[in-house]
Amino acid sequence: MVNVLTRRLRKSETEVERAVRALFALGSIICRVDEPLAREAARIAGTSGLTGYDAAYVAASVGLGIPLITADRQIITSSVGRAALDLSLI
Repeated sequence: MVNVLTRRLRKSETEVERAVRALFALGSIICRVDEPLAREAARIAGTSGLTGYDAAYVAASVGLGIPLITADRQIITSSVGRAALDLSLI
């Protein structure tokens, strides 16, 4: 997240610190990567053109029923990114 905020979105140090505090205020979500999640990630990667890494985040967010907060343009514009929240708008 910090890398995207500082390098891609060119946010100030103050804005990055505020975003990091807000993220940690949400608490932690731990998602175990099991076989069903890995299969779904593989399916998403194969149909969307996303990397396996990005597809795993999408699959986890869908499986948990929570939005994926990202600034990754490829995820946001993909058909699987419908539930993604665009971090650059925050």
